[in-house]
Amino acid sequence: MSVFRNHKKTDFAKITAEQISMIEYLINSRPRKRHYGRTPYEVTGGALNS
Repeated sequence: MSVFRNHKKTDFAKITAEQISMIEYLINSRPRKRHYGRTPYEVTGGALNS
């Protein structure tokens, strides 16, 4: 499942702040090859939470 590939027919005015927070979490908690399997949260030491 891609987090944000199906955006062409999305009315972004209807997306709540809670939904945006969930999407941010899904994106930033996914391990990255460029970070040697670590997530952006792990790389930044949790700085993305603030």
